[in-house]
Amino acid sequence: MSLSMGGLYVKTAQPLGVGSLFLVDFNLPGFDHLFKIRGKVIWIKVAQDVNGPPGMGIKFLDVPEADKRTLLQYIGASQITQQEF
Repeated sequence: MSLSMGGLYVKTAQPLGVGSLFLVDFNLPGFDHLFKIRGKVIWIKVAQDVNGPPGMGIKFLDVPEADKRTLLQYIGASQITQQEF
């Protein structure tokens, strides 16, 4: 899974169709919080290529403020950790 404030990429051999709406449930390492965010598939990749495995790009919709704060905290900590290497 690749995560940003706007959405995420989910590796899967069976992506949903573009435009599909659904509830995304996930948690993050080091955080005691279950995210339940509405999402929309905005693009799919059906085969492995030089850019990675098949999957789908999901845009978050109507993210609650508390979830936004937690995502910011996680993404900020991840960027700091990556910059240390």
